[in-house]
Amino acid sequence: MDAAEQLPGPALALQLQGRHTVMPGGAGSYSETFVGGVFRREGLGVAARLPLVVVFGEDAQPFGMGNAVAMLDWSFSGEELPVALALGGQLEIPTATNDVLGDAHWLVLPYLRSKVDWGAVDANVHLGGAQVLGSDSGGHHGDGHSHDHAHEEDGFVINEHTASEFLGRIELGWRPQSVDAALRTAALFDLVVPLGGEAAIGGLGLAVDLAAGDNVFRLMVMGAVTEARRSNGRVGFGVTHATDWSPRWL
Repeated sequence: MDAAEQLPGPALALQLQGRHTVMPGGAGSYSETFVGGVFRREGLGVAARLPLVVVFGEDAQPFGMGNAVAMLDWSFSGEELPVALALGGQLEIPTATNDVLGDAHWLVLPYLRSKVDWGAVDANVHLGGAQVLGSDSGGHHGDGHSHDHAHEEDGFVINEHTASEFLGRIELGWRPQSVDAALRTAALFDLVVPLGGEAAIGGLGLAVDLAAGDNVFRLMVMGAVTEARRSNGRVGFGVTHATDWSPRWL
């Protein structure tokens, strides 16, 4: 649900993102670095993202490619109201080079994204439903965890998920006009509700965005707020570079 988060977006945006996740119970941690891009033209959006994953623990430290993500959506905005919407879907593709770094199944995630601006304040709502496809559609261990890829070795799970679950994020942003309109801070609330009866998982976070020319930089920190959790905390960064490039045939 985070392959492309800008509405409506430039013609082409190149993205470099990273995040580090600390597992509960001292199980270790892992880092993911994502390289990808988003192309938009007249409302149609296409995005792809490829992760490199490294696992940190007491034993071996597997490193390699994780599962790729592809996205397709259609965005539109109101002429009189400051509202933008996008309807689409995200597909996780089993491209991991190591079975510790990603599941062998496919995962589809239809979603709705919206953004509303009120001057210096904005609100972003992301809603989606994740469903595992194929022979592994019973889910990964069936105990209610995350929506990217997942695998377990000696108790370590990367982005664990169930077969079916609801995901949501609310992001409330503020641009302090007295400082600089290019600076934006945001409060984040994440919610995952497994549809198999497991406990819901929630998280609270803070993000800071800085626009500089054709680039937007983001720093983010997220922590768990429910007893059921997939991680003790996560920190991330992102760089988005906007261009006006478009294929000649479009």
